[in-house]
Amino acid sequence: VRGTNATNALQCIENPNSPDCGTFAAFDLIFIIVAIIGPIVEETVKPLGVALYIGRIRGPAEAFLLGMASGIGFALVETVGYIGSGYHDWLAVAIERTSAGLLHGVGAGMVTLGWYYLTHAKKHRFLKAFGCWFYAVLQHFVWNGTAVLGLLPGPVGATINSWNLNIGFITLPFVELLNIIEAILILLVFFYITGRLRQKSPSSPPDGGGERQPSRQAPMPVRA
Repeated sequence: VRGTNATNALQCIENPNSPDCGTFAAFDLIFIIVAIIGPIVEETVKPLGVALYIGRIRGPAEAFLLGMASGIGFALVETVGYIGSGYHDWLAVAIERTSAGLLHGVGAGMVTLGWYYLTHAKKHRFLKAFGCWFYAVLQHFVWNGTAVLGLLPGPVGATINSWNLNIGFITLPFVELLNIIEAILILLVFFYITGRLRQKSPSSPPDGGGERQPSRQAPMPVRA
């Protein structure tokens, strides 16, 4: 996406209340950049540092763990850019960035797991690798897609922005509620994946493997 339209879309991402951003053309460009291009680029690039050492990784569980660590590191760096803009609505930013840490961590873990299957699996390696990468992109697509729903022009966006849940002195916008639901679903996926990987990981006995055979010492020669 290049040219004046791309510039306007980027300006609308920074300032969605601008008068030039209330059109479906601007929303379409925002949606393509934020919900499609962004997830594809981020989920492909985030775990590349771990992928360079994929040959040294000893198992799928280790690959997922290292990839998740790289994703959480990415989330921490990304969160720094949001802290300054969150003093007006700190609760929404806290919920969003906490959930985003889970999003980036699980996504990068899945992509790294795909790299491991691509280089180590004996069967269906390309299918497994693509499936892991596709899931990471899909969950990121859903996350970013719901984040821009409030930018829909006309009464649709205004209605979405008007939906709030009041819990005592706390007001949660509709988009933040969707983020919470998505974070719970990602957490369930995390538990499922780690459970499957734990079943596939070879277990070693605590004593180092197998029973130790009693050592036999040669009899000492007896001198007369």
